[in-house]
Amino acid sequence: MARDIKFVPSIRTGNYLHEAIYRINVGYNLTEEIAFSSFREALLLKNPEERGIFMGILLNSVMARGPSIEEAVGFIRAAFLFDNFDPTKLDGLKLKGKVIGIGGSGKKGIKSMNISSVAAIVASSLGINIAKPCSDSTSSLTGSADFIENLGANININAKEMTAILKETGLGFFKIESQIPRFNSLYGGKFYAPHILSLGLAGMILPFKPDSMLYGLAHPSVELSAKVFRRFGYKNVMVVTTTDDGVHFLDEFGTFGTTSIIGIRDGKLGKLVSIQTSDILNFPNYTRESIKPGFNKEDNIRLAVQVLSGKGEAAREDIVCINAATLLYLAGKAEDLKEGYIYAKQAIKKGYPIEKLKDFIRATSGNIKFLDKYL
Repeated sequence: MARDIKFVPSIRTGNYLHEAIYRINVGYNLTEEIAFSSFREALLLKNPEERGIFMGILLNSVMARGPSIEEAVGFIRAAFLFDNFDPTKLDGLKLKGKVIGIGGSGKKGIKSMNISSVAAIVASSLGINIAKPCSDSTSSLTGSADFIENLGANININAKEMTAILKETGLGFFKIESQIPRFNSLYGGKFYAPHILSLGLAGMILPFKPDSMLYGLAHPSVELSAKVFRRFGYKNVMVVTTTDDGVHFLDEFGTFGTTSIIGIRDGKLGKLVSIQTSDILNFPNYTRESIKPGFNKEDNIRLAVQVLSGKGEAAREDIVCINAATLLYLAGKAEDLKEGYIYAKQAIKKGYPIEKLKDFIRATSGNIKFLDKYL
């Protein structure tokens, strides 16, 4: 229900947290202020078990009911408050060529190998500046941070240092645990399915505003996600999701099923479009089994490195290349997905991505020997 009921917190009426639950239970939307204040109160609870319970109630119940943009903005604002982080005040980064961000909600219903991190490396190897927010794994074998760290990169550095590496190499991995550490200490590792923060928080933790952002959402609410980004001042964003059954979603472009896309260009929201990339690029009859994760963490990383070094299975290479193609398109380096896909395939064949990965590991003062065991 969109109707608003005025609420003034007091000893008699209770706090914002209780008021939010009352409203959710009877189907009322929360105002942005009640969403902000109730989630802030939940995060301030001293007892970890109690805090986790109330966080779960708020984040999941609103998502299940169907969130409003005011609720999403309020919850995300409250999360960022703990680290005095405000995406609306971020400046752009002036480099030669555009800076393209690539992030995702994670918590995907379709489990897969690492895709977006590999696509970021492939796109960067073609001269694109790529900035990737990343985090440790909660629901997958290897999160984007686990992946790059296990290959020898040192990403436990501050934002200024990683930004300098981005300027040097055209590639940067910005760890959420470093960007918003206080909030992460309260929240990290507790949720396994997308919730209201998934509508944008993970894509907003870069220390600057990219020229364009590709954001993957493992949930059908891509249009709402795009509107949330716009409310935080992002002017150029593409939000994507893929499903093959309408229940389980992948937070990337898929090579099977239906991919839904919506974009913001120069602050204007476009139309929601659904496509089958298999029709555009004449892919074989791929399924989710084609991109399933490895048997364990090491095997999962090996699958990704095989793609980067030109030794990967066709299905795995294709899904990486269609996502890299999107980054090339957003950077203005490809006219469309088909052309970008061809460029990405050529880059892998010529060995560019694996060399880019080595350059990045060295630039972070990491250990290249970690990568050697996967080659």
